Amino acid sequence: MKLKYLLTILTISSFSLLLNNCCDDDDNNPCKSLEPTNADFITEKVFSIWGAMTYFEEDTFIKESTIRFSVKDNNVDSCLWKVGEHSDTITEKSFYLTFDEAYENITIRLIVFKKPFKDCFPKDDGIDTSYKTIYLIEKDNLNYVGKYHGYNINNSDTKFTITIDSNSYHHYPINGVVYHIINLPDGNSPIYKPWGELYHCVKIFPGWSNFYLKGSGKTHNVVGWGYYNNNLKMITINYSYKDYNHSDKINTTFIGYKTK
Repeated sequence: MKLKYLLTILTISSFSLLLNNCCDDDDNNPCKSLEPTNADFITEKVFSIWGAMTYFEEDTFIKESTIRFSVKDNNVDSCLWKVGEHSDTITEKSFYLTFDEAYENITIRLIVFKKPFKDCFPKDDGIDTSYKTIYLIEKDNLNYVGKYHGYNINNSDTKFTITIDSNSYHHYPINGVVYHIINLPDGNSPIYKPWGELYHCVKIFPGWSNFYLKGSGKTHNVVGWGYYNNNLKMITINYSYKDYNHSDKINTTFIGYKTK
């Protein structure tokens, strides 16, 4: 309303002068902080870490993952979402869904409505529509399962191999499927309990290309984040841990290339 009032009291000549000067001094442009109606949105993998929610933007998800859908422009007046064949129309600006099945793809449609700023965007009709496709895969199709040979950057002369294992996994309500990293840190060997549970290992809470990791058992001090580059077949894991020969926490990054 403040902008509307300002434009009302400006004379035609002064407004024209202001617009003519906007290219010389962008701070004088009354449209600088405004945007036309825009239905762009993002989809994110949700991680719950020590009670705090963390998000990574993705378009591919493992089934049973929790996904957040959010319109980018939080100043829109209203939203109409259509998620695949889902019969309900969702009107929230941001919401969460979990899919139990590995659908090949799901098309998301978003229509937004916003009172347009005609003085700044004369062609804006206050309505915009966008589409995006997301992909839901089975847990066995995660592209970074396998072995990686590499090193920690604080000791690049010592090479070792880690394994991201999909044979033993759990399911958590929000984080979804959990995998394990074997031999991180170097020399850490997990054991199997009599009932088959993998112990003394680092758990992965996976997204499609990003993941969170946390240790269990004697590796409980291992925490961090990882990223997989599918083009380079390279994995980068930023993590910290306590060496049991010392009391100090070690912060490092593992860089490895896929061998299998």
